[in-house]
Amino acid sequence: MGQVKMEPVAGVVQAQVMPMQPMQAQVVSAGGMDFVAFQNLANVNNLEFKQGNVFWEAVSGGCMPNSYMLSDRNSSDAHGKMTPVFIMQEESDCTCRACCAPNQPAFVKFYNVANGGEQPASKCCCITLQEARTRYNKAGEAIMTLEKPGCFSNCAQCGPTNCFVCAPICQSEAFMHTGNIDSVYSPKGCGPCCKVDHWDFPRGGPGKAPKMNVFSHAQVPILGGGCTPTVNIMERTGTLQGLNPPPAAPFAVVEGPTCFGGCMDLCCQTKFMVSSQKGKAADIAVISKKAPQGACGMCAALCTPADTYNLDFNVDAKITPKQKAAIVGEIVHLDFLFFEAEQPLCRYNEDNKMCYILLCTCYCFGALCPCELCVPCKESS
Repeated sequence: MGQVKMEPVAGVVQAQVMPMQPMQAQVVSAGGMDFVAFQNLANVNNLEFKQGNVFWEAVSGGCMPNSYMLSDRNSSDAHGKMTPVFIMQEESDCTCRACCAPNQPAFVKFYNVANGGEQPASKCCCITLQEARTRYNKAGEAIMTLEKPGCFSNCAQCGPTNCFVCAPICQSEAFMHTGNIDSVYSPKGCGPCCKVDHWDFPRGGPGKAPKMNVFSHAQVPILGGGCTPTVNIMERTGTLQGLNPPPAAPFAVVEGPTCFGGCMDLCCQTKFMVSSQKGKAADIAVISKKAPQGACGMCAALCTPADTYNLDFNVDAKITPKQKAAIVGEIVHLDFLFFEAEQPLCRYNEDNKMCYILLCTCYCFGALCPCELCVPCKESS
């Protein structure tokens, strides 16, 4: 057992596991939220949200579970790197990721960050493979969990173009829970070298988990906002009633551009405005999907769906740490909804000898309509 000690590191509180005599640790919370997370969210306004597993995303064709890191852009460690605030990891079935992505039912669990020690630079024949850095680990159990229903309970993302939002079953949604949702990792396969990820959820899987700890609910409205990508974010206002989600009231609406993705993402940012009312006032926050930087960034953008976002809160917005957490969770939801399903930038159709280049994706009532450049390819004589 160990005691969780909170250390301020350049404005961000990190959890550090300290050896101690066996005893029961006291749990400190703020309105049901972990105290470390509560304090960090109260103090940060400019964040970077970065998707990890870039190499394995490319090798596995997107079958690897997603992982993310949220960092404070105004704070840095001893090596000049941004100070992490949360580490997030997806828990979902490997078969669903391979066959149904990005509509797989999934939990994305948020963890506080602990300093894992200094990692020296690695070199090979006078070439630096990796610079010296600080290693960061997950601290303790999950302090928040995003629940994303998927196939069999929600058909919002059937295929790469999603579907028109004409009925409740077509409304993509996500729930944010305080604390951890029980899960048991039990890989399955025909042998020790042939196993795939599998999770068992004793209290219900994604889409069926109990909602007593839900503090926010994000949902695409009927008709999807027309030609403006729209997601309403609601916060809990009452107690759980039966098996239904607890009553909630809207506090923010996320609105994006009509056209995004494809080649557009290689040269410009895509911005989603978080406002207290419709109209893209951005009086709460701005979520910006960053264009790739450098050769490595361009390679990752071309070969994987791994993305990086900036989240900037309006310092004049009077929002609570829980509301900030709901908006952070919405970045995960937006990534699944609009960018994980995106078609390849370039593909070749053998049947009609045509090469298709995805210029951008146009949003229309929830559906993603590809705008492509078609280049006929002559057969070799």
